[in-house]
Amino acid sequence: MNRPAGHEIVGRPVPLVDGIEKVTGRARFTADLDARGALVGRILRSPVSHGRILRVDTSRAEALDGVVAVVTGQDCDKTYGVIPIAMNEYPLAR
Repeated sequence: MNRPAGHEIVGRPVPLVDGIEKVTGRARFTADLDARGALVGRILRSPVSHGRILRVDTSRAEALDGVVAVVTGQDCDKTYGVIPIAMNEYPLAR
């Protein structure tokens, strides 16, 4: 059977390029990155499933020490529009 050009690797073992690093504990993962000075986000979810949002009061969150920004659905007025199943969805509840 002739293999098409570029498909010579299909069906053959592939060397694990980071195998030694993983088994010796030297591999670096995202959780290992130094994030000093980075902002941390928190998401507050509704305690009521399928509830209707009547108002959002962010004043207590905005008053907390260290808070840089509070983002709500009103701040995200554009729909995804990236993939067909999410064309009309907003990134946050509105």
